[in-house]
Amino acid sequence: MRKINVIILAAGKGTRMGDDSIPKILMKIGGNSILKMVVKTLLQSNIESLNFVLGYKSETVIAELDLLGANYNFTIQR
Repeated sequence: MRKINVIILAAGKGTRMGDDSIPKILMKIGGNSILKMVVKTLLQSNIESLNFVLGYKSETVIAELDLLGANYNFTIQR
């Protein structure tokens, strides 16, 4: 079976979603962050690497990824 490398573009603010105080990927839907839902789904798939492009408040997103127990790589977009 072929392995898949995933890149998630997660550098944006949530301005158009009504709240620019947190990164868009950390906004909650049904009690779970968008990040949690995406990571959970991907970890159930046959992926080789999980890579994130982070920007706004990247340290907050990294802390959330650490809590999820995900094995990931990231790049900071300044």
